[in-house]
Amino acid sequence: MIFNLEDQHAFQTEGHFGKLHISTDESLGFKPIELFLSSMAGCSGSMLLHLLKKKRISISDLQMSVSAERDSGAANRISALLITAELFTPDTLSVHQNEQLSELVIKNCGMLQTISGNTSVDFKINLRSQKDA
Repeated sequence: MIFNLEDQHAFQTEGHFGKLHISTDESLGFKPIELFLSSMAGCSGSMLLHLLKKKRISISDLQMSVSAERDSGAANRISALLITAELFTPDTLSVHQNEQLSELVIKNCGMLQTISGNTSVDFKINLRSQKDA
């Protein structure tokens, strides 16, 4: 990917879905932390979907949330991530199955493996029987 400086305050790149603007000024584009957290949610969510399909667990919806702890004493780096998957399914999962899925997501998500040596990663799955209206 090639990123071009735009107006001395933001970077822009062209992707498959159009232009992406990146800046620490949120009025000019996505903040780098937003893109980082998005990639963690996208990769781990895609891996979870793959595992659920492989195990023939049906779902009606999946919502991902990601929160980060930052270390102000170390260049504000991300020291811990909590990724939560709200899984809407008519199926039931045992505690063991839930834990196993979480472990497999962390083990097989390339983005999470890239940071796992320096960052604490916690992946949780909350089961929901139906999506609230």
